[in-house]
Amino acid sequence: MDNGYWIEGKVSIPEGRRAEFNENVRKLFRLCGIRKLEEIEIAGKICTVVHEPEPDDRGILSFDYSVFERQKREISTYDMNTCELHAEDRGYEEFGLVMNLIMTMQEAYSTEPCFLMRKDQVISVYGYALMIERTAGIKLTFPNREKAWNMLLFLKSTGKYEDIDAESIWDKFPFGYGKMESAQFAGCMACSYKSPYKPEKLFDGEKSELKEAGMMQRVYYVYELLCGLLEREEEEKVREFLKDLLERKLPERECLAQREDDFGSIAKASLYDLPPCIVAAYAWALQKEFWEVWFSLKITGYEDIEKREKKETQKEAEKETEEKEPEKKERIFYEAILRDNEDEFLEFWDTQDLYLSNDMRMNLEEWKENFAKIDESEVGNMDGEAYMADILWEMETIWGCRYADREMVKEFIEHCAKLPYQKCLLIFRRLMDEETEYFPELTKRQVKEWIVRRLCVREDRTQISGYASLLGNRTKRFELLGF
Repeated sequence: MDNGYWIEGKVSIPEGRRAEFNENVRKLFRLCGIRKLEEIEIAGKICTVVHEPEPDDRGILSFDYSVFERQKREISTYDMNTCELHAEDRGYEEFGLVMNLIMTMQEAYSTEPCFLMRKDQVISVYGYALMIERTAGIKLTFPNREKAWNMLLFLKSTGKYEDIDAESIWDKFPFGYGKMESAQFAGCMACSYKSPYKPEKLFDGEKSELKEAGMMQRVYYVYELLCGLLEREEEEKVREFLKDLLERKLPERECLAQREDDFGSIAKASLYDLPPCIVAAYAWALQKEFWEVWFSLKITGYEDIEKREKKETQKEAEKETEEKEPEKKERIFYEAILRDNEDEFLEFWDTQDLYLSNDMRMNLEEWKENFAKIDESEVGNMDGEAYMADILWEMETIWGCRYADREMVKEFIEHCAKLPYQKCLLIFRRLMDEETEYFPELTKRQVKEWIVRRLCVREDRTQISGYASLLGNRTKRFELLGF
């Protein structure tokens, strides 16, 4: 089931938007916890830390870890020159979710049609787009999904997706992140009727009334004309006319519409509707399946039609805005990765408050109080580097915590002789030694290796990882601890 999600089509980010796209990718990586593992030596010990993916001299970002999943994966890459993502070992948890966010953004930015797929079906990108907006403040639109007929034709033309139909296309449109073009939707709808199909009488007007008629009324009009032509004319003549008509530009079709015969009336209808509407009527007249008829014509089809201005009342416009605007603005990434709160997000804490549990709020107050109480005599002759090395080893080996951030580790090592940093390390040490008090007959190492390693739960790991994350968040650390 690896790579169960993929992009169908070619991702093509315009050169003028690549810098913006790259910045957004790195922003998502940072806020969603995608990192690169690195080994560094501290006090003679090899310790594993993480850092944000950094471009090499070729502009390639490498990454293999999610701080929320805590699982090392095969190295994936993102090319900042081409905006290509290569992630063969992504899984279906936190790491894989972020890869889907990146692919969603690729689809939104691409000038070439490309679509996020799973199980040979287009999938909804609404949830991913909402998550990107709430997490990184990036509001996407999906111009290729706005063209529903073009999207359906593109996927059908690959020859790989027989089960995809019109309903599966318009059903997956991300309302609120774009506006589906009405003519494209109409074209998609016209080809959704199964053959054999005979439409009810919907229109008995004249050629001059076609412009003001509805799409299905015009399709019925063309259907009746084609039925009559197929009875009177050779089928090949009708077929050749349609092949020619459906490839012509709007001005040329306007000339054909001047003809005073049934062919001219069909050409008149082509001024207002896309080719699938005409082909649908033709398929009904032949009593054949739409796609069989479409592909037999071997056409690309025009895209230019006359457009009528749609006038909306202020009330309708306001209603549409209300439907498209998300009701809530708070971040939702933590819910998507099945967390009850944002206790694991302390390193991302900025001007917007986190949704913290009562336990974590109590932890923050306790850390603040303990920091204020510690004096220089308690620190003694601390070997800060050795302290840090032992802490990192226990976080990985005993508690199963996520790896600490490289920049935080480096900062503490560089300033390990300064009292504020030593006080933080002492709190860290005491936090990890709490359980040893209950087993005085054993050494601390025995308690941790024999008992703590087996019995620690997510809440324990979250508390320890949360403290390490707070220490790496300089802004919030200053607000809480004053340095």
